[in-house]
Amino acid sequence: MEREHFEKYIKDVTSHVRFRFDRRKIAEELREHIEDLYEDLLSQGIEAEQAEELALEWMGDSEEVGKALDREHHPVLGWTWLILGVVCLAVVIKTVFGVIDLGKNIAEGYFGKIYPASAQPVVYTISPEIERQVYSYTLYIDKIVYYEDGMLEVDYATWRTPFSRDEYWSFEINVCPYVGDTPCYEGAGRYKDGRYYGKGQVKVRNVPQEADRLQVRANADLGNGWGEPIEISLTEGRVMAE
Repeated sequence: MEREHFEKYIKDVTSHVRFRFDRRKIAEELREHIEDLYEDLLSQGIEAEQAEELALEWMGDSEEVGKALDREHHPVLGWTWLILGVVCLAVVIKTVFGVIDLGKNIAEGYFGKIYPASAQPVVYTISPEIERQVYSYTLYIDKIVYYEDGMLEVDYATWRTPFSRDEYWSFEINVCPYVGDTPCYEGAGRYKDGRYYGKGQVKVRNVPQEADRLQVRANADLGNGWGEPIEISLTEGRVMAE
């Protein structure tokens, strides 16, 4: 059951958790707990609107809860367990040299840098925090940046488990901004850095500032074609540059 206020609270909390691979599980647990509180309040005869407010109030301040969860799911510990788990499994099926290559690929992808798409001043940024499964990959859309020269930058990352049964292929995303129903596209971007964890960037030129939404499609080159489009608002969540 999705409720706008509950989902906003959950997104606010998980935005403080830096280890991205734990965010989905944390969100599910928070959602279940909030719904339990809400249903319990309804059973006591409390009106729905008031029950929503009380449930969120009892959960606590989203920033404080998020920072507490971040301490429990610290990135260093998270990556340590993730890599150790991958390495332990890999030892069973790979040679020592294969394990070293695996760790190297993950590290290169994770620590690869994404550079600004333009030297012009930033007008606004958006952090959509989108996570989607695309065949054997998990796609994360981390940040959207709009520059004064009309350049739109979309930064993303991908994770593919080394033990997927699918054959490894390149990963590509296509983005198209819209003003209403009118597309405005002039740019390209491909998969970057890392066979398992990788970062990428798409640059779209000459995008009008009034562009109000972005459509993203991903293709893992498995013969399945482009996946279902992901719609992102370019008006919600804007952080204007000072």
